[in-house]
Amino acid sequence: MGRYVERKSSAHNARNLFCLLQLFVAICVIVTFVGYYYLTKFTDFGILTRASFGAEVHPNFSLPKVISVEEFAVRLYFLVDVFVWSGLFVLLPTIAMGAGFPLIASFAYSEHAGAGRTAGTVYCFNVVGNAIGGLITGFILLPVLGTEQTVLVFIGIGGSFLFMISATLGRPPLVLRRVATAAVVGCTVILLFPGRGDLYSIIHTCPTPGSSVLLEEGFDGVVLAHDKGDRVQVYINGMLHGSRPSSFHAALALKAIEFAPHLENALIIGFGSGIFLDALLKSNQLKQVTLVELSPSLMKNLEKVPPIREIMLDPRLRIIVDDGRRFLIRTKQKFDLIMLDPLRSIEAYSNNLNSREFCRLVLDRLADDGIAFMWQDEQKVLSRTRASVFPYLQKHGAFCLGSRTPISQDVRRAGGALSKYPAPEREAIEALFRTSSAFGYEGDKDYLVFHTRGYPVNEDWRPVTEYFLGLIAIEKFKKLLIGSGQPGKVEPYRRWDMRP
Repeated sequence: MGRYVERKSSAHNARNLFCLLQLFVAICVIVTFVGYYYLTKFTDFGILTRASFGAEVHPNFSLPKVISVEEFAVRLYFLVDVFVWSGLFVLLPTIAMGAGFPLIASFAYSEHAGAGRTAGTVYCFNVVGNAIGGLITGFILLPVLGTEQTVLVFIGIGGSFLFMISATLGRPPLVLRRVATAAVVGCTVILLFPGRGDLYSIIHTCPTPGSSVLLEEGFDGVVLAHDKGDRVQVYINGMLHGSRPSSFHAALALKAIEFAPHLENALIIGFGSGIFLDALLKSNQLKQVTLVELSPSLMKNLEKVPPIREIMLDPRLRIIVDDGRRFLIRTKQKFDLIMLDPLRSIEAYSNNLNSREFCRLVLDRLADDGIAFMWQDEQKVLSRTRASVFPYLQKHGAFCLGSRTPISQDVRRAGGALSKYPAPEREAIEALFRTSSAFGYEGDKDYLVFHTRGYPVNEDWRPVTEYFLGLIAIEKFKKLLIGSGQPGKVEPYRRWDMRP
């Protein structure tokens, strides 16, 4: 870069080139955002957006035994979609911004300071500026202005470098022409640029016509909900995290009540769309339920939905905006029921609520005959991790139950809560109890230990399930090593002692 600057005439010195690069970044952002918005909204390009945001696993290496050409193309796309979007939005701006560093160093260079000291000083200010910029953007601009207006602010800053170019192609700068150009381009961009919330609205397509979009952007994340009366879908940072009504999740909560000998004091970590909380509040036994939710933006957004707002006003509810793990560390309270359904196990930082150390913390906060209800979307590592902590454990299709005492079920415990659901939803819940494998009993702790032999345990500093690609490799290896390979053949089960 230095040799390039030296070869140029004074009209194309390092300062002008730096300004041109910043202007180029602004132009790239304009073209990318405006182009993406209109292509996604009005053309088949939106299929790519819906495919990426509709999938949980990226990349996805699994292939069904029978696959169509269309399905194969979709799976192939899932292998590279993370590169597609990063390349589309940040590749060119990143290259241009990276090229700006040696240019700034060339401005600051002096024979007295020397090249090393100059580069170090510039690098220091670059790091400090990036840190301060990130804090201001994340904690002030995005919550106050929203994504679209924040991007517009930075486009305006980038466009202002047009006035800092001293000459173009050897001609003197024409200020009036530049002002006119900037005014025309600026007005056009403002008119074409998506308004606040428009970008996320086209990313998450409304499930039913006539749904209103509720958006909340905070320092903790972006929460979007589609609301149509009693039907709600909730997205957090691009991922679907709950919907109402949901007979399946209501059935899970009622099933947890059946296993809780006492239900005076309960704890729920993770609000989702409030299905678990709603079910517990329907129980006549409940005296207090503590809800711990990490995202204030989620709570603020869902307060706009009347049915959810009514739930939040229940006098038995105590809402705490905090990290679930930190809450358990700080509190000395014991709970009759602790319910966990906050994150998918493949999501970043989910291991904070899936590690052996966290399970020990949950066990310590259970009452003597308390029950821990834990959603389970991975069947080997999570089972083995929980079996290494809880003295008593039961595995059902979609969840685990842990306790310090033997676990027993009484279907009458959930009867009062079930009777308070509308008839159609009550019938759907009862049908799930009868037919869905998600509620079927699979085995106890010894059964789980035997069937997860050889699998690792999630630890705080060893988040196996978060690194799901490595876990897929482990599972394939285990099938080759100990799997029967014969459909319908069940491995023999014997008692198995395990020392955590």
